[in-house]
Amino acid sequence: MTWREDRHQILAPWSILLFTGIFAVAFWIKAFITPAIGIFPAEKSILFYYLTEHIEYNSLASKGIAFLLVVLIAVVTFFANNKYFFIKKKSALLILFMVLLMGLSDPSHNLNPGIIGLVFLLIAFIRFLSMQGKQYSGSQAFDIGLYIAIGSMFYTRMLFFMPIFYIGFYMYQQLHLKNILATFFGTSFPYILVGTISFLIGDFNNFLYRLHFSLPETPYVKIGHLIYFGLLGLVALLAFMQFIGNFNNEKIKTRNTIGFIYLLLAASIASALFSPHIFLFEIPFISFFLSMLFAHFFATNTSKFARILFYVFWIVAIIWFLMSFIL
Repeated sequence: MTWREDRHQILAPWSILLFTGIFAVAFWIKAFITPAIGIFPAEKSILFYYLTEHIEYNSLASKGIAFLLVVLIAVVTFFANNKYFFIKKKSALLILFMVLLMGLSDPSHNLNPGIIGLVFLLIAFIRFLSMQGKQYSGSQAFDIGLYIAIGSMFYTRMLFFMPIFYIGFYMYQQLHLKNILATFFGTSFPYILVGTISFLIGDFNNFLYRLHFSLPETPYVKIGHLIYFGLLGLVALLAFMQFIGNFNNEKIKTRNTIGFIYLLLAASIASALFSPHIFLFEIPFISFFLSMLFAHFFATNTSKFARILFYVFWIVAIIWFLMSFIL
């Protein structure tokens, strides 16, 4: 990027990477020095159950794994955008917002099943992006079902994303019987495999039991969380209004992909609202989709209003982070 191009950005690329590193370290230092507040499923999906048999979700190891997974998700998403341009520009804001939004949410600091599920959703999302313009996309459809199913073995509600992917198939003109069947077989394969292994090792009853799980009672939601979620909702609404206003000016691929991300975000919020633990497990998914939408909004909108909104957003986020030690 040249200096002339760089000065029209809200933040220069070097400063984005610098702030990302600083905030990433700050957020997870807080996680390591403060006790875990997350309440995780009393009854766990089968693979999450086996994982937590060896790693406690509130241990130092789980916090380290969560940090590495967040960094991995952010970096892979950044390079995926460089390849498929679903955010239109090669913007490092993707990494910045992803580290910020996940770092500010305490549930993302531990071995949250949502974070593990998000890794597989990201792979499914990338396979979905590769379907654009292809005549034969059965293998991608199979892989999408496969990764969604594997993720659902850590977090069962992952399966709710499958209908959204079918809508995405329609948006990409890939909604064919062959692709529907491919996703069905892809989704079924991990369950058949894990079920067979469980049967052979004499743990089949546990496998059947883990297909359904319930959650404890809803935790208390602090006023600070409501203010923070309200700010996220405001920026998301402004980004959506800009997306609608520029809909006809966007390339077909960009507007279809951004529209698909909005659908995934809506599905995540709906899942959270109908969950006994509001937002606890859906926070990684919501943060992931919001980070892409925010990056698209601020990368394509460098008006004075957008700059002010960007800095206000970060000031409020930093204040919330500092106050979270005492709230």
